Amino acid sequence: MITKQVYMEDWNRLFHNIPNEIEYNTITELIKGIKTHDDQGYSLIKDRINSVLKDMGDYEAVCHPTGSDAIEKAILWSRYAFQSNSLFKMKKTYHGLSVQSVEQGLMEYKDLELQYFDVDSDGVVFNSGKNLQSETNAIVLIEPLYIFSQFGEDACRIITQINDICKSRGHILIVDEVRSGVFKTGSFVFAQQMNIRPQVVCFSKGLALCLPLAIACYDRDVYDPKLLKTKVDNLKSNLTINSLSLNRAIHLLDYFELYKSRITDQILSLKNTLHNSFSVLEEYEVIKNINLIGTILTIEMNKEIISKNKLRYFRMLLLDNNIIIRHFEDNYLYINFPFDVTVCHIDQVVSTFESTIKTVFE
Repeated sequence: MITKQVYMEDWNRLFHNIPNEIEYNTITELIKGIKTHDDQGYSLIKDRINSVLKDMGDYEAVCHPTGSDAIEKAILWSRYAFQSNSLFKMKKTYHGLSVQSVEQGLMEYKDLELQYFDVDSDGVVFNSGKNLQSETNAIVLIEPLYIFSQFGEDACRIITQINDICKSRGHILIVDEVRSGVFKTGSFVFAQQMNIRPQVVCFSKGLALCLPLAIACYDRDVYDPKLLKTKVDNLKSNLTINSLSLNRAIHLLDYFELYKSRITDQILSLKNTLHNSFSVLEEYEVIKNINLIGTILTIEMNKEIISKNKLRYFRMLLLDNNIIIRHFEDNYLYINFPFDVTVCHIDQVVSTFESTIKTVFE
């Protein structure tokens, strides 16, 4: 019986047990008293983020309270800065409440037409409206993790293909790494594993270890840093520039830098353990595909033989057994494991998955 939640639906929990060094620094900050407007901490987090992304390019970090807000502001600022009139995204990808509201017709981005593109089973980009390959100066929004869930290791080639289209047509590429960012894929952001340089990268979940903090990083060679400061980085919030959130994120980055080799080995070991443990599920007909990157497992359920009601019931039983997972996106399950999850817990989870599959589908 699993008595402790193994993964979190909001993906903020990188550790079951937060390292003592980080907890000590957090307690010290609380004793000193929280600054609601910590400019020094804000300057430090900007420098640290720029450093951790230096292999991709030179980026200006802007803090936001949520990942949804970071993505929305990146879209609106790109529309303003480059006079784009089209926003391309993949239809079934979730990018936060604001973009979802636009998709549902509940709100709209002024002078910015929403268009869709997709990737076929051979990994070739195609369009359901305006042509991404013939349009110019559009905004293109992707989530690498969603593409990975469908295509596994071939996702890097597909994302590189999308990036090449953006470069050739003068599009602004915004990469949504709200879920996949902060070391969960084995690198700080998934995009670092590809030969791409997106104009904007957004990430959030886990950066301040359950405290509110999201960041949008803008390519300084594309966006004017002075305009970013006056037009985008002036709407500061106590939720994002308070000393507690900022210092917790800084200490997390320091921890990963200090123990980089050890953590890399830990993630690789965890990936191998997850692969060996979950491979037993591939024998079930209801499981179409399992992909794994870093500490993230994606499971594609066979929607050709499973109804949506059965999928909901399956998730409900998992929740009853303390397996906390995000709702199904189409027919995909995304599962994030803490870095310090134990082999015992993994074995219990696999056993629970097996028994739940038998209960619901057999």
